[in-house]
Amino acid sequence: MDNNPSHILLKGGTLLLHEEHGRVVPRKADLLIRGDRIARIDDDIQPPAASKIIDCAGNLISPGFIDTHRHLWQTQQKGLHCDQILLDYYHSGTVEYHPPLTSASRT
Repeated sequence: MDNNPSHILLKGGTLLLHEEHGRVVPRKADLLIRGDRIARIDDDIQPPAASKIIDCAGNLISPGFIDTHRHLWQTQQKGLHCDQILLDYYHSGTVEYHPPLTSASRT
């Protein structure tokens, strides 16, 4: 099989399909991808030859969803806070922590 197939079939998953007015309807179906586009959503799709088939039974598929949540910035902090507990990390981050001013600290 080609390492970069032109078609990918997501087989037997539960698709979260968006209808008008934001309503999401779950549907057990197949999803065929051609290149970088959704080509077809239907029951029991017969994929073209040399397609990559992924068994999605028991999994949710959200067609068209793009995950933009990334933590790339954290790679620069690896090891900086390894000896701290979580609450210390939140307070220190990568900048110096200054406790809030109180009436006693102003005198």
